[in-house]
Amino acid sequence: MDRMPKEYKIAVYILFISLSYFVLFSATLFFRFKVVESTLSKPILMLCAIVFLVYLIPSILLLLRKEISRKFLTAIITLNILVNIIITFLMLNFKSFAAFLMNKYKVNAFTPYLVLGIARLTPEKIIAILLIQIPWLVYLIYLLLHRETKEYLKKKEYPLVNNQRYTLGVIILLFITITIVSIIFGL
Repeated sequence: MDRMPKEYKIAVYILFISLSYFVLFSATLFFRFKVVESTLSKPILMLCAIVFLVYLIPSILLLLRKEISRKFLTAIITLNILVNIIITFLMLNFKSFAAFLMNKYKVNAFTPYLVLGIARLTPEKIIAILLIQIPWLVYLIYLLLHRETKEYLKKKEYPLVNNQRYTLGVIILLFITITIVSIIFGL
């Protein structure tokens, strides 16, 4: 039995489980670039640290039941969805994207392919990962915008309810999804 709506509880679980997984993902990506002594290892580490902090701070505020955290997270997740869609389109047209980088920024023609090789990813794998991630981000926005979550964050109280089965089902589905992404990424 809980004194919180399942929408709030599931949103908190998804955020913190995803943040934990993101740390593992970021460390793996960093070490893949560090092993080959790539100059991209430090920028990747910085980018991952910034993304982690951008999600961590509002997630902690949500855990502390601050109303403003819901608004911050909704904006951040919406931006994340847009970035994922843009990256998906870039990966669908990877040859054109590589040619654009070569012409505009004087990047060697093989550098984008080399970066993907070091990361042990292909455009198809990146697209698969993003297409798995986007529905979860949309679901997270739904949870954050749900009436029960809004009311709970305002009133800070909720009647005693039993919603553990539903929550457990969603968390199991999240772990199955994370396992699939891990296999695609090669963890």
